[in-house]
Amino acid sequence: MPVVPMPLAAALPHAGELVINSAGLVDLDVTFFIQLFLFLALVLTLPKLIFNPLLERFTNRHARTEGARDQAKAMLRDADKQGFVYEEATSKQKQKALAERAAARAEAQQKAADLVQDVKKKTHFRITQGIATLVRAEAEARAEIDKEAAAISVLIADKIVEG
Repeated sequence: MPVVPMPLAAALPHAGELVINSAGLVDLDVTFFIQLFLFLALVLTLPKLIFNPLLERFTNRHARTEGARDQAKAMLRDADKQGFVYEEATSKQKQKALAERAAARAEAQQKAADLVQDVKKKTHFRITQGIATLVRAEAEARAEIDKEAAAISVLIADKIVEG
């Protein structure tokens, strides 16, 4: 049924229509104070009973989800930093090891060159001694051959003269 506001003088019910009288905006009676008391009671008790626990749950949920994501991101950043520090340290150690290896290789090559030079000197000395020994032996053999040749030539000459 439609509700039609009417003036107080015309507040007689007509066939099937309900008539409502218009009233003021706020009536200051006992119900106003009861409503005010109930409103203040709700304003003071609802935050403690509902809103604060609900906000705490939202905060905990955020800490578990977004907070865990933020913590994971921070851990990834720390891991990246530590990985960079590790790579830098290993790079320095590799460079140091390569320098030590190059120094050891150069030292070994120098030792090998010195050893080869020493062996060459010893070999040259032995060869020179061997050649000198052979030259002396040759000289002795020639001297002996010359003696024997002189003795044989004397014998040949004696046989020719005798003969």
